Amino acid sequence: MLYVAQSKKLKVNHTKAKVKWSSSNKKYVSVNSKGKLTIKKAGIGKTVSITAKAMDGSRVQKVLKVKVIKKAGKRFLIKLRK
Repeated sequence: MLYVAQSKKLKVNHTKAKVKWSSSNKKYVSVNSKGKLTIKKAGIGKTVSITAKAMDGSRVQKVLKVKVIKKAGKRFLIKLRK
């Protein structure tokens, strides 16, 4: 679980290909070109998809769901689901 303003480095196993990262809603969760996921803003009930796409022409991609699950004081907890 992550709090707002925290980051986590994501990685893709079993490939040597370059990976393109993207977020379905950058307002809440962003991810940079190196796979560093950052929680930007709280939004209870929001689910954001983080996509890792292999750039080797194989069309292989994986999606990670990020969801705000509850309020904890002034911070919000984030649950990462595969």
